Amino acid sequence: SGPAERENSKSAIIAMQSQVSLCALCLASLVALSSQLPSAPSCSLGLRRNLVPSGLTQRSATNTHAPLRIRGGGDSDEEKEEEKAKVSLLDELKNNVSWNPADHPTAFHWALCAILNLYVAFGAPFAKYIPVLKDLALSRKPKKEKKLTKADLERMEREAIIKEQNEEFEKSLLEDKVKAQQERKKRELEEAAEKAEQEEAEAVSSVVDGYKARVEEAKQRLTAEPEAGAGVVVLRLRCPDGLQLTRRFNTEDKVGTVYDYIDVERYNAAQKAKDPTEKMVELGNEAYSLVSTRPKLTLADQTVTIASAGVTTSCALMIKPEVKE
Repeated sequence: SGPAERENSKSAIIAMQSQVSLCALCLASLVALSSQLPSAPSCSLGLRRNLVPSGLTQRSATNTHAPLRIRGGGDSDEEKEEEKAKVSLLDELKNNVSWNPADHPTAFHWALCAILNLYVAFGAPFAKYIPVLKDLALSRKPKKEKKLTKADLERMEREAIIKEQNEEFEKSLLEDKVKAQQERKKRELEEAAEKAEQEEAEAVSSVVDGYKARVEEAKQRLTAEPEAGAGVVVLRLRCPDGLQLTRRFNTEDKVGTVYDYIDVERYNAAQKAKDPTEKMVELGNEAYSLVSTRPKLTLADQTVTIASAGVTTSCALMIKPEVKE
């Protein structure tokens, strides 16, 4: 019973192959035939008529029949649509190999796809004799992966090494570029800070030098303190920083003499400060005037005498800072 069963199975397989081959051959024939047939007319009718006028023989009539086309619309558009439909069907059969009917636009497409799949599964016999069927069968055969030789592996390894080296080189270039940009930015910031520091130092030096020159001029103009007596008043001077000064002045002295005395004494006090330079910068940038509350006076004009400014008796004066223009 064993050999008989094998023989029956073999016969069944051969019969199935024959059936599938026959279906595939029919399919190829239909596709090939449909590519040659004219489209079904909707607005135009493709008709051929053998016109045999009277007086002509059957021999001449066979050479004189001519096509007659009744046009009811754009034939060229219909031909384009027909050609497009053919191409769409072939593309669908080439690209879609799914067994699932839901993956096909119509049941007809699915049936054609299933027949082709079975045909290819049984080896696609006779496909090489039918170009359309051969093309469809080849589109369904899985592509064989090329077996890599030792030379291929060595080449791939060299290419991988070269690629890795190129990536490392590009990474190194990028890092160098970023580092150079950071160093340049840092250098620019340092130069800007150095320039600002230098400008500030120059401004401080200019203010201090100007203040020292003003104090030196005040020292040269300042006269000796007079003795107590007629026409001599005692002025008590209060500075904004808490410094208090007291000195005798002649009422015929200029108001500028009082200012000179204040500048000299405040300069001397600045030399004893924690930061003399900072204190001198503060004093050099400061403008002030002398005011009295009793009597209420403002000694702003330094060219007039103390008596002319209204101070005829001893009194207290306050130094009032003003905005320096």
